[in-house]
Amino acid sequence: MSAKTVSAYVKSLARLGRVKLLTAVALIVGCSMLEGASLLLILPILHAAGFSLPGLVAIDRYAELVVALLRRVGLTMTLGSLLAVWLAALSARALLVRQRNLSILKLQQNYEKTLRTRLYGAIVNANWLFLCRFRGSNLVDALTVEISRLGQATYSLLSFVATATVMASYVYFAFKLSPTITALVGFCALCLALLSRGRTRRLSASGSELSRAFNDICAATVEQIGTLKATKAYNAEKINCAVFAAVANRIADTYLEIGRHLEASYLWFELGSALILAALLYLAIDVFFTPHDQIVALVALFARMMPQASRLQNRFQTALTLLPAFKTICEMEAQCIAAAEPALLRSEQRAPEFCRVLRLENVSFSYDSREAPVLHDVTIAINCGQITAIIGPSGAGKSTIADILMGLVTPQHGRVTVDGVAMTELQMRAWRERVGYVAQDTFLLHDTIRANLRWAHPQASETEMYRALEMAAAGDFVARLPKGLDTVVGDRGILLSHGERQRIALARALLRQPQLLVLDEALNSLDSETEQKVWRAVEGLRGKVTVIVIAHRLATVRWADMIYVVENGEVVEAGDFNALFNNQNGRLRALFEAQKATA
Repeated sequence: MSAKTVSAYVKSLARLGRVKLLTAVALIVGCSMLEGASLLLILPILHAAGFSLPGLVAIDRYAELVVALLRRVGLTMTLGSLLAVWLAALSARALLVRQRNLSILKLQQNYEKTLRTRLYGAIVNANWLFLCRFRGSNLVDALTVEISRLGQATYSLLSFVATATVMASYVYFAFKLSPTITALVGFCALCLALLSRGRTRRLSASGSELSRAFNDICAATVEQIGTLKATKAYNAEKINCAVFAAVANRIADTYLEIGRHLEASYLWFELGSALILAALLYLAIDVFFTPHDQIVALVALFARMMPQASRLQNRFQTALTLLPAFKTICEMEAQCIAAAEPALLRSEQRAPEFCRVLRLENVSFSYDSREAPVLHDVTIAINCGQITAIIGPSGAGKSTIADILMGLVTPQHGRVTVDGVAMTELQMRAWRERVGYVAQDTFLLHDTIRANLRWAHPQASETEMYRALEMAAAGDFVARLPKGLDTVVGDRGILLSHGERQRIALARALLRQPQLLVLDEALNSLDSETEQKVWRAVEGLRGKVTVIVIAHRLATVRWADMIYVVENGEVVEAGDFNALFNNQNGRLRALFEAQKATA
Protein backbone atom coordinates (compact mmCIF):
# COMPACT_ATOMS: atom_id res chain seq x y z
CA MET A 1 0.00 0.00 0.00
CA SER A 2 1.38 3.42 -0.97
CA ALA A 3 1.40 6.30 1.52
CA LYS A 4 -0.81 8.20 -0.92
CA THR A 5 -3.50 5.49 -0.78
CA VAL A 6 -3.38 5.33 3.03
CA SER A 7 -3.61 9.12 3.24
CA ALA A 8 -6.62 9.14 0.89
CA TYR A 9 -8.26 6.43 3.00
CA VAL A 10 -7.79 8.39 6.26
CA LYS A 11 -9.19 11.54 4.64
CA SER A 12 -12.25 9.68 3.34
CA LEU A 13 -12.84 8.19 6.80
CA ALA A 14 -12.61 11.65 8.39
CA ARG A 15 -15.01 13.16 5.84
CA LEU A 16 -17.64 10.46 6.14
CA GLY A 17 -17.68 10.14 9.92
CA ARG A 18 -16.12 13.26 11.42
CA VAL A 19 -18.29 13.44 14.56
CA LYS A 20 -18.12 9.69 15.16
CA LEU A 21 -14.37 9.72 14.52
CA LEU A 22 -13.81 12.54 17.05
CA THR A 23 -16.00 10.70 19.57
CA ALA A 24 -14.00 7.52 19.09
CA VAL A 25 -10.69 9.42 19.46
CA ALA A 26 -11.96 11.12 22.64
CA LEU A 27 -12.92 7.75 24.12
CA ILE A 28 -9.56 6.30 23.11
CA VAL A 29 -7.74 9.14 24.89
CA GLY A 30 -10.04 8.79 27.90
CA CYS A 31 -9.25 5.06 28.18
CA SER A 32 -5.54 5.82 28.04
CA MET A 33 -5.83 8.45 30.77
CA LEU A 34 -7.74 6.08 33.03
CA GLU A 35 -5.12 3.41 32.37
CA GLY A 36 -2.46 5.87 33.52
CA ALA A 37 -4.49 6.91 36.57
CA SER A 38 -4.97 3.31 37.65
CA LEU A 39 -1.19 2.77 37.39
CA LEU A 40 -0.45 5.88 39.44
CA LEU A 41 -2.84 4.78 42.19
CA ILE A 42 -0.75 1.66 42.82
CA LEU A 43 2.01 3.72 44.52
CA PRO A 44 -0.21 5.40 47.13
CA ILE A 45 -1.83 2.01 47.78
CA LEU A 46 1.59 0.44 48.42
CA HIS A 47 2.62 3.35 50.64
CA ALA A 48 -0.61 3.05 52.60
CA ALA A 49 0.10 -0.68 53.02
CA GLY A 50 3.50 0.14 54.58
CA PHE A 51 5.82 -0.55 51.66
CA SER A 52 8.83 1.72 51.22
CA LEU A 53 9.83 2.09 47.53
CA PRO A 54 12.73 4.55 47.28
CA GLY A 55 13.56 3.38 43.74
CA LEU A 56 10.26 4.71 42.39
CA VAL A 57 10.80 8.31 43.44
CA ALA A 58 10.96 9.31 39.74
CA ILE A 59 7.23 8.80 39.34
CA ASP A 60 6.23 9.27 42.97
CA ARG A 61 5.54 12.96 42.46
CA TYR A 62 2.89 12.12 39.84
CA ALA A 63 1.28 9.78 42.34
CA GLU A 64 1.35 12.63 44.88
CA LEU A 65 -0.64 14.79 42.46
CA VAL A 66 -3.30 12.08 42.32
CA VAL A 67 -3.32 11.87 46.14
CA ALA A 68 -3.65 15.66 46.43
CA LEU A 69 -6.58 15.57 44.06
CA LEU A 70 -8.27 12.82 46.10
CA ARG A 71 -7.74 14.77 49.34
CA ARG A 72 -9.27 17.85 47.78
CA VAL A 73 -12.50 15.93 47.20
CA GLY A 74 -12.45 14.85 50.86
CA LEU A 75 -11.13 11.30 50.57
CA THR A 76 -9.04 9.89 53.44
CA MET A 77 -5.80 8.18 52.40
CA THR A 78 -6.47 4.81 54.00
CA LEU A 79 -5.70 1.51 52.32
CA GLY A 80 -9.41 0.70 51.99
CA SER A 81 -10.37 4.04 50.44
CA LEU A 82 -7.43 3.93 48.01
CA LEU A 83 -8.33 0.40 46.94
CA ALA A 84 -11.94 1.52 46.46
CA VAL A 85 -10.79 4.40 44.23
CA TRP A 86 -8.49 2.07 42.32
CA LEU A 87 -11.33 -0.39 41.73
CA ALA A 88 -13.58 2.50 40.66
CA ALA A 89 -10.90 3.66 38.18
CA LEU A 90 -10.56 0.16 36.76
CA SER A 91 -14.36 -0.21 36.51
CA ALA A 92 -14.66 3.18 34.82
CA ARG A 93 -11.93 2.20 32.39
CA ALA A 94 -13.70 -1.10 31.62
CA LEU A 95 -16.96 0.77 30.92
CA LEU A 96 -15.12 3.32 28.82
CA VAL A 97 -13.35 0.56 26.87
CA ARG A 98 -16.75 -0.98 26.14
CA GLN A 99 -18.07 2.37 24.94
CA ARG A 100 -14.89 2.95 22.94
CA ASN A 101 -15.21 -0.39 21.15
CA LEU A 102 -18.89 0.25 20.41
CA SER A 103 -18.00 3.70 19.10
CA ILE A 104 -15.36 2.21 16.79
CA LEU A 105 -17.89 -0.40 15.62
CA LYS A 106 -20.50 2.32 14.92
CA LEU A 107 -17.91 4.30 12.97
CA GLN A 108 -16.99 1.20 10.97
CA GLN A 109 -20.62 0.41 10.13
CA ASN A 110 -21.41 4.02 9.25
CA TYR A 111 -18.36 4.10 6.98
CA GLU A 112 -19.43 0.85 5.26
CA LYS A 113 -23.03 2.04 4.89
CA THR A 114 -22.02 5.42 3.48
CA LEU A 115 -19.50 3.96 1.03
CA ARG A 116 -21.90 1.22 -0.08
CA THR A 117 -24.73 3.71 -0.64
CA ARG A 118 -22.45 6.17 -2.42
CA LEU A 119 -20.93 3.52 -4.66
CA TYR A 120 -24.34 2.11 -5.56
CA GLY A 121 -25.54 5.63 -6.39
CA ALA A 122 -22.51 6.11 -8.66
CA ILE A 123 -23.23 2.79 -10.39
CA VAL A 124 -26.92 3.41 -11.09
CA ASN A 125 -26.23 6.98 -12.27
CA ALA A 126 -23.62 5.83 -14.79
CA ASN A 127 -24.71 5.79 -18.40
CA TRP A 128 -25.97 2.57 -19.96
CA LEU A 129 -23.13 2.30 -22.46
CA PHE A 130 -20.59 2.25 -19.61
CA LEU A 131 -22.60 -0.36 -17.69
CA CYS A 132 -22.81 -2.55 -20.80
CA ARG A 133 -19.03 -2.71 -20.87
CA PHE A 134 -18.68 -3.44 -17.16
CA ARG A 135 -18.74 -6.95 -15.74
CA GLY A 136 -21.73 -7.16 -13.41
CA SER A 137 -20.00 -9.46 -10.92
CA ASN A 138 -17.30 -6.79 -10.38
CA LEU A 139 -20.02 -4.43 -9.19
CA VAL A 140 -21.48 -7.07 -6.88
CA ASP A 141 -18.03 -7.86 -5.45
CA ALA A 142 -17.25 -4.19 -4.75
CA LEU A 143 -20.64 -3.53 -3.11
CA THR A 144 -20.45 -6.59 -0.85
CA VAL A 145 -17.06 -8.20 -0.24
CA GLU A 146 -14.67 -5.30 -0.83
CA ILE A 147 -16.61 -2.76 1.25
CA SER A 148 -16.94 -5.30 4.08
CA ARG A 149 -13.18 -5.87 3.96
CA LEU A 150 -12.59 -2.13 4.09
CA GLY A 151 -14.89 -1.90 7.12
CA GLN A 152 -12.81 -4.58 8.85
CA ALA A 153 -9.66 -2.61 8.00
CA THR A 154 -11.24 0.46 9.60
CA TYR A 155 -11.97 -1.47 12.78
CA SER A 156 -8.41 -2.85 12.87
CA LEU A 157 -6.80 0.56 12.35
CA LEU A 158 -8.90 2.30 15.01
CA SER A 159 -8.20 -0.57 17.40
CA PHE A 160 -4.52 -0.07 16.52
CA VAL A 161 -4.79 3.59 17.55
CA ALA A 162 -6.57 2.61 20.77
CA THR A 163 -3.84 0.09 21.65
CA ALA A 164 -1.13 2.60 20.74
CA THR A 165 -2.47 5.20 23.20
CA VAL A 166 -2.46 2.65 26.02
CA MET A 167 1.07 1.66 25.02
CA ALA A 168 2.07 5.31 25.16
CA SER A 169 1.08 5.56 28.83
CA TYR A 170 3.19 2.49 29.67
CA VAL A 171 6.16 3.84 27.75
CA TYR A 172 5.83 7.18 29.54
CA PHE A 173 6.04 5.65 32.99
CA ALA A 174 8.84 3.29 31.95
CA PHE A 175 10.79 6.28 30.68
CA LYS A 176 10.28 8.07 33.97
CA LEU A 177 11.64 5.05 35.82
CA SER A 178 14.68 4.56 33.58
CA PRO A 179 15.19 6.68 30.45
CA THR A 180 18.30 4.76 29.41
CA ILE A 181 16.84 1.27 29.64
CA THR A 182 13.55 2.39 28.03
CA ALA A 183 15.43 4.01 25.14
CA LEU A 184 17.47 0.83 24.60
CA VAL A 185 14.34 -1.30 24.65
CA GLY A 186 12.69 1.10 22.21
CA PHE A 187 15.68 0.89 19.88
CA CYS A 188 15.58 -2.92 19.95
CA ALA A 189 11.82 -2.85 19.24
CA LEU A 190 12.44 -0.51 16.28
CA CYS A 191 15.04 -2.90 14.89
CA LEU A 192 12.55 -5.75 15.30
CA ALA A 193 9.95 -3.76 13.35
CA LEU A 194 12.44 -2.95 10.56
CA LEU A 195 13.35 -6.63 10.25
CA SER A 196 9.69 -7.45 9.60
CA ARG A 197 9.28 -4.89 6.80
CA GLY A 198 9.69 -7.51 4.07
CA ARG A 199 6.98 -9.68 5.59
CA THR A 200 4.76 -6.62 5.92
CA ARG A 201 5.14 -5.89 2.19
CA ARG A 202 4.27 -9.50 1.38
CA LEU A 203 1.14 -9.18 3.53
CA SER A 204 0.06 -6.11 1.55
CA ALA A 205 0.65 -7.99 -1.74
CA SER A 206 -1.37 -10.94 -0.41
CA GLY A 207 -4.18 -8.52 0.41
CA SER A 208 -4.26 -7.35 -3.21
CA GLU A 209 -4.28 -10.97 -4.42
CA LEU A 210 -7.17 -11.66 -2.04
CA SER A 211 -9.16 -8.81 -3.64
CA ARG A 212 -8.61 -10.35 -7.07
CA ALA A 213 -9.57 -13.82 -5.83
CA PHE A 214 -12.78 -12.52 -4.25
CA ASN A 215 -13.58 -10.75 -7.51
CA ASP A 216 -13.17 -14.03 -9.39
CA ILE A 217 -15.28 -16.09 -6.99
CA CYS A 218 -18.02 -13.46 -7.12
CA ALA A 219 -17.96 -13.72 -10.93
CA ALA A 220 -18.08 -17.50 -10.78
CA THR A 221 -20.96 -17.39 -8.29
CA VAL A 222 -23.07 -14.95 -10.31
CA GLU A 223 -22.48 -16.76 -13.59
CA GLN A 224 -22.93 -20.30 -12.34
CA ILE A 225 -25.95 -19.66 -10.13
CA GLY A 226 -27.56 -17.90 -13.10
CA THR A 227 -27.03 -20.97 -15.30
CA LEU A 228 -28.08 -23.72 -12.88
CA LYS A 229 -30.90 -24.93 -15.14
CA ALA A 230 -28.57 -25.29 -18.11
CA THR A 231 -25.98 -26.91 -15.84
CA LYS A 232 -28.48 -29.56 -14.77
CA ALA A 233 -29.68 -30.06 -18.34
CA TYR A 234 -26.12 -30.64 -19.60
CA ASN A 235 -25.04 -32.74 -16.59
CA ALA A 236 -22.25 -30.18 -16.24
CA GLU A 237 -22.22 -30.15 -12.44
CA LYS A 238 -18.67 -31.58 -12.25
CA ILE A 239 -17.28 -28.98 -14.65
CA ASN A 240 -18.91 -26.11 -12.75
CA CYS A 241 -17.79 -27.52 -9.39
CA ALA A 242 -14.23 -27.82 -10.67
CA VAL A 243 -14.20 -24.18 -11.87
CA PHE A 244 -15.70 -22.98 -8.60
CA ALA A 245 -13.36 -25.13 -6.50
CA ALA A 246 -10.31 -23.71 -8.30
CA VAL A 247 -11.27 -20.16 -7.33
CA ALA A 248 -12.20 -21.25 -3.80
CA ASN A 249 -8.77 -22.89 -3.51
CA ARG A 250 -7.12 -19.61 -4.52
CA ILE A 251 -8.91 -17.81 -1.70
CA ALA A 252 -8.04 -20.54 0.80
CA ASP A 253 -4.39 -20.56 -0.31
CA THR A 254 -4.18 -16.77 -0.07
CA TYR A 255 -5.68 -16.79 3.42
CA LEU A 256 -3.22 -19.53 4.42
CA GLU A 257 -0.34 -17.47 3.06
CA ILE A 258 -1.57 -14.45 5.02
CA GLY A 259 -1.93 -16.65 8.11
CA ARG A 260 1.61 -18.00 7.71
CA HIS A 261 3.02 -14.47 7.46
CA LEU A 262 1.00 -13.29 10.48
CA GLU A 263 2.00 -16.30 12.58
CA ALA A 264 5.65 -15.98 11.54
CA SER A 265 5.56 -12.30 12.51
CA TYR A 266 3.94 -13.22 15.81
CA LEU A 267 6.58 -15.92 16.46
CA TRP A 268 9.52 -13.63 15.74
CA PHE A 269 7.93 -10.87 17.76
CA GLU A 270 7.45 -13.18 20.76
CA LEU A 271 11.03 -14.44 20.53
CA GLY A 272 12.34 -10.92 20.07
CA SER A 273 10.28 -9.66 23.00
CA ALA A 274 11.61 -12.42 25.26
CA LEU A 275 15.15 -11.55 24.17
CA ILE A 276 14.57 -7.86 24.81
CA LEU A 277 13.07 -8.57 28.25
CA ALA A 278 16.07 -10.78 29.15
CA ALA A 279 18.45 -8.05 27.96
CA LEU A 280 16.47 -5.53 30.02
CA LEU A 281 16.97 -7.59 33.19
CA TYR A 282 20.67 -8.10 32.50
CA LEU A 283 21.32 -4.41 31.83
CA ALA A 284 19.25 -3.26 34.80
CA ILE A 285 20.96 -5.62 37.25
CA ASP A 286 24.58 -6.00 36.07
CA VAL A 287 25.23 -2.83 34.07
CA PHE A 288 23.12 0.02 35.49
CA PHE A 289 22.74 -1.43 39.03
CA THR A 290 19.11 -0.37 39.10
CA PRO A 291 17.36 -0.57 42.52
CA HIS A 292 15.41 -3.77 42.98
CA ASP A 293 12.00 -2.11 43.42
CA GLN A 294 12.59 -0.15 40.18
CA ILE A 295 13.54 -3.38 38.38
CA VAL A 296 10.34 -5.02 39.57
CA ALA A 297 8.31 -2.02 38.35
CA LEU A 298 10.07 -2.01 34.97
CA VAL A 299 9.59 -5.73 34.46
CA ALA A 300 5.91 -5.41 35.43
CA LEU A 301 5.44 -2.53 33.00
CA PHE A 302 7.21 -4.27 30.12
CA ALA A 303 5.36 -7.51 30.84
CA ARG A 304 2.08 -5.59 30.38
CA MET A 305 3.43 -3.80 27.32
CA MET A 306 4.43 -6.95 25.42
CA PRO A 307 0.87 -8.27 24.83
CA GLN A 308 -0.21 -4.75 23.84
CA ALA A 309 2.71 -4.50 21.40
CA SER A 310 1.83 -7.91 19.96
CA ARG A 311 -1.79 -6.79 19.52
CA LEU A 312 -0.54 -3.55 17.95
CA GLN A 313 1.49 -5.44 15.35
CA ASN A 314 -1.32 -7.88 14.61
CA ARG A 315 -3.91 -5.15 14.02
CA PHE A 316 -1.55 -3.17 11.82
CA GLN A 317 -0.69 -6.16 9.65
CA THR A 318 -4.32 -7.28 9.47
CA ALA A 319 -5.30 -3.82 8.25
CA LEU A 320 -2.59 -4.04 5.56
CA THR A 321 -4.18 -7.18 4.12
CA LEU A 322 -7.58 -5.46 3.98
CA LEU A 323 -6.76 -1.93 2.80
CA PRO A 324 -6.25 -2.90 -0.90
CA ALA A 325 -10.07 -3.00 -1.00
CA PHE A 326 -10.02 0.81 -0.66
CA LYS A 327 -8.16 1.17 -3.96
CA THR A 328 -10.61 -1.18 -5.70
CA ILE A 329 -13.62 0.78 -4.45
CA CYS A 330 -12.14 4.19 -5.25
CA GLU A 331 -11.20 3.17 -8.80
CA MET A 332 -14.67 1.78 -9.47
CA GLU A 333 -16.41 4.83 -8.02
CA ALA A 334 -14.19 7.16 -10.07
CA GLN A 335 -14.98 5.24 -13.27
CA CYS A 336 -18.72 5.37 -12.56
CA ILE A 337 -18.65 9.08 -11.74
CA ALA A 338 -16.70 9.78 -14.94
CA ALA A 339 -19.41 7.91 -16.86
CA ALA A 340 -22.32 9.53 -14.98
CA GLU A 341 -25.33 10.78 -16.87
CA PRO A 342 -25.83 14.55 -16.58
CA ALA A 343 -27.97 15.55 -13.61
CA LEU A 344 -31.47 16.73 -14.42
CA LEU A 345 -32.18 20.26 -13.27
CA ARG A 346 -35.73 21.19 -12.30
CA SER A 347 -36.14 23.26 -15.46
CA GLU A 348 -34.93 20.35 -17.62
CA GLN A 349 -37.06 17.57 -16.16
CA ARG A 350 -39.84 17.95 -18.71
CA ALA A 351 -39.54 15.52 -21.58
CA PRO A 352 -40.17 16.90 -25.08
CA GLU A 353 -43.80 16.68 -26.24
CA PHE A 354 -44.44 13.80 -28.61
CA CYS A 355 -47.44 14.52 -30.83
CA ARG A 356 -46.38 13.65 -34.37
CA VAL A 357 -43.19 11.69 -35.03
CA LEU A 358 -40.15 10.31 -33.22
CA ARG A 359 -37.21 9.98 -35.61
CA LEU A 360 -33.69 8.60 -35.86
CA GLU A 361 -31.88 10.67 -38.46
CA ASN A 362 -28.73 9.23 -40.07
CA VAL A 363 -27.77 7.50 -36.81
CA SER A 364 -24.54 5.51 -36.46
CA PHE A 365 -23.52 3.83 -33.23
CA SER A 366 -20.72 1.64 -31.86
CA TYR A 367 -20.33 0.15 -28.38
CA ASP A 368 -16.56 0.39 -28.73
CA SER A 369 -14.68 2.89 -30.88
CA ARG A 370 -12.19 0.14 -31.81
CA GLU A 371 -14.90 -2.08 -33.26
CA ALA A 372 -17.11 -1.82 -36.34
CA PRO A 373 -20.32 0.21 -35.84
CA VAL A 374 -23.45 -1.69 -34.82
CA LEU A 375 -25.64 0.79 -36.74
CA HIS A 376 -24.78 2.54 -40.01
CA ASP A 377 -26.60 5.69 -41.09
CA VAL A 378 -30.02 4.50 -39.83
CA THR A 379 -33.08 6.66 -40.43
CA ILE A 380 -36.41 5.56 -38.90
CA ALA A 381 -39.68 7.43 -38.33
CA ILE A 382 -42.03 6.34 -35.50
CA ASN A 383 -45.44 7.92 -35.97
CA CYS A 384 -47.31 8.87 -32.81
CA GLY A 385 -50.10 6.46 -31.88
CA GLN A 386 -49.08 3.80 -34.41
CA ILE A 387 -47.54 0.33 -34.05
CA THR A 388 -44.09 0.17 -35.62
CA ALA A 389 -42.20 -3.10 -36.00
CA ILE A 390 -38.45 -3.45 -36.36
CA ILE A 391 -37.52 -6.92 -37.58
CA GLY A 392 -34.44 -8.74 -38.74
CA PRO A 393 -32.09 -11.58 -37.85
CA SER A 394 -30.25 -11.82 -34.52
CA GLY A 395 -27.39 -9.35 -34.26
CA ALA A 396 -28.87 -7.00 -36.85
CA GLY A 397 -28.96 -4.05 -34.42
CA LYS A 398 -32.68 -4.08 -33.53
CA SER A 399 -32.23 -3.81 -29.75
CA THR A 400 -29.63 -1.06 -30.17
CA ILE A 401 -32.18 0.96 -32.15
CA ALA A 402 -34.64 0.44 -29.28
CA ASP A 403 -32.03 1.59 -26.74
CA ILE A 404 -31.48 4.81 -28.70
CA LEU A 405 -35.23 5.44 -29.11
CA MET A 406 -35.66 5.01 -25.34
CA GLY A 407 -32.83 7.43 -24.55
CA LEU A 408 -30.56 4.81 -22.96
CA VAL A 409 -27.61 5.53 -25.25
CA THR A 410 -26.64 8.48 -27.41
CA PRO A 411 -25.59 7.90 -31.03
CA GLN A 412 -22.07 8.93 -32.01
CA HIS A 413 -23.39 10.30 -35.31
CA GLY A 414 -26.82 11.54 -36.32
CA ARG A 415 -29.59 12.68 -33.99
CA VAL A 416 -32.87 11.75 -32.33
CA THR A 417 -35.76 14.18 -32.86
CA VAL A 418 -39.25 14.48 -31.41
CA ASP A 419 -41.65 16.40 -33.60
CA GLY A 420 -38.67 17.84 -35.49
CA VAL A 421 -36.79 19.04 -32.40
CA ALA A 422 -33.42 17.37 -31.68
CA MET A 423 -33.24 15.87 -28.20
CA THR A 424 -30.27 16.75 -26.01
CA GLU A 425 -28.69 14.15 -23.72
CA LEU A 426 -30.58 15.67 -20.78
CA GLN A 427 -33.87 15.54 -22.64
CA MET A 428 -33.24 11.92 -23.64
CA ARG A 429 -32.86 11.08 -19.96
CA ALA A 430 -36.11 12.88 -19.13
CA TRP A 431 -37.75 11.13 -22.09
CA ARG A 432 -37.39 7.78 -20.29
CA GLU A 433 -40.11 8.87 -17.86
CA ARG A 434 -42.56 8.43 -20.74
CA VAL A 435 -41.32 5.02 -21.86
CA GLY A 436 -42.57 1.53 -20.99
CA TYR A 437 -40.18 -1.33 -21.71
CA VAL A 438 -40.58 -5.11 -21.85
CA ALA A 439 -37.47 -7.18 -22.60
CA GLN A 440 -37.05 -10.72 -23.83
CA ASP A 441 -35.20 -11.63 -20.61
CA THR A 442 -37.87 -10.77 -18.09
CA PHE A 443 -36.81 -9.04 -14.90
CA LEU A 444 -39.00 -9.78 -11.86
CA LEU A 445 -38.26 -9.16 -8.20
CA HIS A 446 -38.34 -12.04 -5.73
CA ASP A 447 -41.54 -10.59 -4.28
CA THR A 448 -45.29 -10.49 -4.81
CA ILE A 449 -47.00 -9.63 -8.10
CA ARG A 450 -48.29 -6.49 -6.39
CA ALA A 451 -44.74 -5.40 -5.45
CA ASN A 452 -43.49 -6.13 -8.97
CA LEU A 453 -46.21 -3.96 -10.49
CA ARG A 454 -45.72 -1.12 -8.02
CA TRP A 455 -41.99 -1.12 -8.73
CA ALA A 456 -42.88 0.73 -11.96
CA HIS A 457 -45.69 2.86 -10.46
CA PRO A 458 -45.50 3.05 -6.62
CA GLN A 459 -48.80 4.96 -6.27
CA ALA A 460 -50.87 2.59 -8.44
CA SER A 461 -54.23 1.50 -7.02
CA GLU A 462 -55.40 -2.12 -7.08
CA THR A 463 -57.97 -1.18 -9.74
CA GLU A 464 -55.21 0.26 -11.95
CA MET A 465 -53.11 -2.87 -11.43
CA TYR A 466 -55.94 -5.20 -12.45
CA ARG A 467 -56.69 -3.02 -15.48
CA ALA A 468 -53.02 -3.28 -16.57
CA LEU A 469 -53.10 -7.05 -16.01
CA GLU A 470 -56.22 -7.37 -18.17
CA MET A 471 -54.60 -5.34 -20.93
CA ALA A 472 -51.60 -7.70 -20.80
CA ALA A 473 -53.82 -10.83 -20.93
CA ALA A 474 -52.66 -11.66 -17.39
CA GLY A 475 -55.82 -10.89 -15.42
CA ASP A 476 -57.30 -14.41 -15.64
CA PHE A 477 -54.26 -16.36 -14.48
CA VAL A 478 -53.52 -13.88 -11.63
CA ALA A 479 -57.14 -14.14 -10.44
CA ARG A 480 -56.78 -17.95 -10.33
CA LEU A 481 -53.70 -17.80 -8.08
CA PRO A 482 -54.49 -18.63 -4.41
CA LYS A 483 -53.15 -15.29 -3.16
CA GLY A 484 -53.85 -13.22 -6.30
CA LEU A 485 -51.73 -10.08 -6.36
CA ASP A 486 -49.99 -11.19 -3.15
CA THR A 487 -48.53 -14.32 -4.78
CA VAL A 488 -44.72 -14.44 -4.51
CA VAL A 489 -43.20 -15.08 -7.95
CA GLY A 490 -39.87 -16.51 -6.75
CA ASP A 491 -36.31 -15.59 -7.70
CA ARG A 492 -36.49 -13.86 -11.12
CA GLY A 493 -40.09 -15.11 -11.36
CA ILE A 494 -39.08 -18.79 -11.40
CA LEU A 495 -42.44 -19.90 -9.90
CA LEU A 496 -44.26 -18.65 -13.02
CA SER A 497 -44.02 -19.93 -16.56
CA HIS A 498 -41.99 -17.87 -19.01
CA GLY A 499 -45.15 -16.68 -20.75
CA GLU A 500 -46.70 -15.64 -17.43
CA ARG A 501 -43.57 -13.72 -16.51
CA GLN A 502 -43.70 -11.89 -19.83
CA ARG A 503 -47.32 -10.91 -19.28
CA ILE A 504 -46.58 -9.60 -15.75
CA ALA A 505 -43.71 -7.55 -17.21
CA LEU A 506 -46.03 -6.21 -19.92
CA ALA A 507 -48.64 -5.27 -17.30
CA ARG A 508 -45.95 -3.47 -15.33
CA ALA A 509 -44.97 -1.44 -18.39
CA LEU A 510 -48.61 -0.58 -19.18
CA LEU A 511 -49.17 0.50 -15.55
CA ARG A 512 -46.83 3.43 -16.21
CA GLN A 513 -49.30 4.69 -18.85
CA PRO A 514 -46.39 5.31 -21.23
CA GLN A 515 -46.36 7.41 -24.36
CA LEU A 516 -43.95 4.95 -25.95
CA LEU A 517 -44.16 1.20 -25.32
CA VAL A 518 -41.16 -0.88 -26.46
CA LEU A 519 -41.62 -4.64 -26.74
CA ASP A 520 -38.09 -5.99 -27.28
CA GLU A 521 -38.62 -9.62 -28.40
CA ALA A 522 -41.18 -9.69 -25.58
CA LEU A 523 -43.74 -11.91 -27.37
CA ASN A 524 -41.37 -14.64 -28.53
CA SER A 525 -42.03 -16.97 -25.60
CA LEU A 526 -45.81 -16.77 -25.67
CA ASP A 527 -47.96 -19.57 -27.02
CA SER A 528 -50.16 -18.73 -30.02
CA GLU A 529 -53.34 -18.27 -27.99
CA THR A 530 -51.73 -15.96 -25.44
CA GLU A 531 -49.91 -14.08 -28.18
CA GLN A 532 -53.24 -13.40 -29.87
CA LYS A 533 -54.64 -12.06 -26.59
CA VAL A 534 -51.66 -9.79 -26.05
CA TRP A 535 -51.80 -8.56 -29.63
CA ARG A 536 -55.48 -7.71 -29.19
CA ALA A 537 -54.48 -5.72 -26.11
CA VAL A 538 -51.74 -3.96 -28.11
CA GLU A 539 -54.25 -3.31 -30.88
CA GLY A 540 -56.44 -1.59 -28.31
CA LEU A 541 -53.58 0.82 -27.61
CA ARG A 542 -53.46 2.00 -31.21
CA GLY A 543 -54.00 5.74 -31.30
CA LYS A 544 -53.38 6.07 -27.54
CA VAL A 545 -49.85 4.70 -27.09
CA THR A 546 -47.03 4.53 -29.61
CA VAL A 547 -45.80 0.93 -29.74
CA ILE A 548 -42.46 -0.34 -31.04
CA VAL A 549 -42.22 -4.10 -31.52
CA ILE A 550 -38.75 -5.61 -31.89
CA ALA A 551 -39.04 -9.12 -33.32
CA HIS A 552 -37.64 -11.67 -35.70
CA ARG A 553 -40.85 -13.72 -36.08
CA LEU A 554 -42.94 -12.27 -38.90
CA ALA A 555 -46.22 -13.63 -37.52
CA THR A 556 -45.71 -11.27 -34.59
CA VAL A 557 -45.68 -8.09 -36.68
CA ARG A 558 -48.20 -8.58 -39.47
CA TRP A 559 -50.62 -6.09 -37.84
CA ALA A 560 -48.03 -3.32 -37.50
CA ASP A 561 -48.70 0.00 -39.27
CA MET A 562 -45.07 0.24 -40.34
CA ILE A 563 -42.29 -2.33 -40.58
CA TYR A 564 -38.55 -1.68 -40.83
CA VAL A 565 -36.32 -4.57 -41.85
CA VAL A 566 -32.80 -4.26 -40.40
CA GLU A 567 -29.74 -6.24 -41.44
CA ASN A 568 -26.10 -5.69 -40.49
CA GLY A 569 -26.97 -2.41 -38.79
CA GLU A 570 -28.76 -0.91 -41.79
CA VAL A 571 -32.41 -0.41 -42.73
CA VAL A 572 -32.77 -2.46 -45.91
CA GLU A 573 -36.54 -2.27 -46.34
CA ALA A 574 -39.51 -0.29 -44.98
CA GLY A 575 -43.28 -0.30 -45.52
CA ASP A 576 -46.48 -2.00 -44.34
CA PHE A 577 -46.71 -5.80 -44.20
CA ASN A 578 -48.69 -6.33 -47.38
CA ALA A 579 -46.44 -4.15 -49.51
CA LEU A 580 -43.27 -5.79 -48.21
CA PHE A 581 -44.67 -9.32 -48.37
CA ASN A 582 -45.82 -8.91 -51.95
CA ASN A 583 -42.33 -7.86 -53.04
CA GLN A 584 -41.03 -11.22 -54.25
CA ASN A 585 -37.41 -10.03 -54.18
CA GLY A 586 -37.70 -8.18 -50.87
CA ARG A 587 -35.93 -9.01 -47.62
CA LEU A 588 -39.16 -9.50 -45.61
CA ARG A 589 -40.35 -12.06 -48.16
CA ALA A 590 -36.97 -13.82 -47.94
CA LEU A 591 -37.17 -13.89 -44.15
CA PHE A 592 -40.71 -15.25 -44.36
CA GLU A 593 -39.65 -18.04 -46.72
CA ALA A 594 -36.70 -18.91 -44.47
CA GLN A 595 -38.93 -19.09 -41.38
CA LYS A 596 -41.54 -21.09 -43.28
CA ALA A 597 -38.88 -23.59 -44.35
CA THR A 598 -37.72 -24.11 -40.75
CA ALA A 599 -41.21 -24.20 -39.22
